[in-house]
Amino acid sequence: MPEKSTVWGVKTGAYRVNGGMLRALDELMDAAGLGQLFQHGDSVGIKVSIGQKGNIKYLRPVFVRAIVEKVRQLGGKPVVLDTVGLVGGAVKGPNDWFNTATLNGFTKAVLGKDLIPADGYTGDEGELLPLEGDELGGVEVARGVTDTAAMIVISHVTGHPHYGINGALINKGVGCTSQKGKWRIYNPLKPQVDAAKCNNCGACLDLCPFGAIRAKEGSSRVRGKLCKGCTHFCLEFCPTGALQVADDSGIRFQKRVVEAATAVNVAALGKLFYLNFLLDVTRYPDHYNIHGQDLTPDLGILGAKDPVAIDQASLDLINENIPPGQPGLETIYGIDPAYPTKYAEEFGLGRRDYNLDLIGD
Repeated sequence: MPEKSTVWGVKTGAYRVNGGMLRALDELMDAAGLGQLFQHGDSVGIKVSIGQKGNIKYLRPVFVRAIVEKVRQLGGKPVVLDTVGLVGGAVKGPNDWFNTATLNGFTKAVLGKDLIPADGYTGDEGELLPLEGDELGGVEVARGVTDTAAMIVISHVTGHPHYGINGALINKGVGCTSQKGKWRIYNPLKPQVDAAKCNNCGACLDLCPFGAIRAKEGSSRVRGKLCKGCTHFCLEFCPTGALQVADDSGIRFQKRVVEAATAVNVAALGKLFYLNFLLDVTRYPDHYNIHGQDLTPDLGILGAKDPVAIDQASLDLINENIPPGQPGLETIYGIDPAYPTKYAEEFGLGRRDYNLDLIGD
């Protein structure tokens, strides 16, 4: 039997005085051995998610500031970065990305460091890394990720309509790639229109950032060459459910996320540390412009060197704390949320078996 991975955690409310959850985060990073990740003077990438305009339940920037200060305390040189996203950069322009970051509080005044677009202002700066898998032969990892000596991946754990949960693996596999890499990953999610359900309301035409949908003969039509498969807006806002993806698209997307995560492992030379924040565990990830209802109460913070173990622990905690009578993740999204950790274990990214070591008062 393989040795279990260790996931360190602190429950919400465990630290009621003397700094609260910020103190808890500091002690969690010490217990989990963050200082072993890098040498004195190393550049340490801190991968954040700045969120989307309209979604107000993203990870609080004050937690990022605490991580920046911890890296400095341990002798590293923090580099706070995010990628411009599938619908940012060249699509909407770099100013939109920076404006969103500022609006959501990801500024130097708050973080203690300037925020850097890891894939450049247009989202095009990436290095194609080959990999072996069922879906991808390679993926473009953001240049800012390949340039750092070590990486801390900070994830706001939420639900995800096409993946199950938004955690370490998807933040690593998708969040650390350039726009071209993201397009490769999202490609299976290109929707089609069920003309029998479409009422030609035009909502999807107005919402699509790529102009990939147009009205034709009383219903909408998706133009495949323009569609990137983001599904951030069209599927979630279609009032009749006329936009649908293929039955196998979910599992193909899950596989691509995991396969891309292996490329990020190579880029970061395996020097990665993960923090999963189970606070405001909403139905939609931060990069959606809606957040939906909370799936669970606030559960705490997890830290680990194993992305598979920390995501499995996050999934287990969510499943254990969904209120009675509420649907589970598989029912909500129609996909198996545990499949990515199983697939990632096959790829050697980590272990699903873990020990949860809780710290705190």
